[in-house]
Order: sequence, then structure tokens, then C-alpha cells
Amino acid sequence: MSSHRACNNPLYCRNLTGHLPASYKWPLKCRYDGMFQLNLRMMAPPRCAVASIKALRSIAIAAQLERGFIASRIYQDVEDPEALYLQEDWCSEKELKSNIRSSCFTDLLMLMETSPEPPVLEVRSVSEIHGLEYIEAVRFET
Repeated sequence: MSSHRACNNPLYCRNLTGHLPASYKWPLKCRYDGMFQLNLRMMAPPRCAVASIKALRSIAIAAQLERGFIASRIYQDVEDPEALYLQEDWCSEKELKSNIRSSCFTDLLMLMETSPEPPVLEVRSVSEIHGLEYIEAVRFET
């Protein structure tokens, strides 16, 4: 199994769904209550990669209809094209749990079963999100 690497570095990963615009503002409720993020890393053999990406896109599109959905991203690792990543952002734990109980999530679980290596699924609770203003404050603090 290849080592797990955060797939946020554009030198290593290819975004297959597009980026959020830099001006995107998190929903007000999320900024006060935090946000929940679902992260999946799974492998897809080269002959199945296109079908797996299409399935992930279909799952991500269906999730957009759920209450509390913020955004999703699908990535493919450039150095290891068999590694696929799905990341979904949810406004609250309650809404993420509702999604986990949905038939859409059942489809994701079935897709994970096709991975030749054990997939890695994580749920993260994000309490704060900072941008360049944080970097500026750290670099120029006295």
C-alpha cells in the first residue's frame, strides 16, 4: 500500500471536479458551529479508474442535494493514478449523519468494496478555517 499523503498539493494531485473560488464564504452556521469533513482514499486499478471516477462523481452530485452539504472534491494522485480521493464538507454532524444513513452513502460503501486495497475513510471535525490573513499574522507578529 502506498503511503497516505494529503492530496491538496497540486504538484501531486489532479482535481477532477474543480476548485472552490477563492472568494467562497463558508455558510454562516458553519463558521460558528464548525464543519464536518468526510475524507476517503481508495484504490482503483487502471482498467477501473474511469468507472470509479464516474461513480464518485455521481455520488458527489447526489450528496449536493442533501441538507447541510457544502462542497465536494474528487482527486486522483498524479504519482499514483490508482489512488482516488473524495472529500465532502458538511455544515454539521447531524447533517453528515443523515447523509451517512442515505442510499447515496450506501452506494459509496459499495464502491469502496471494489478497492483492491483497504480504503481509508476519515471524518474530521473542523472548528476553524484560516486563509492568508493567518499566514500574514504569523509571519509578521511581533
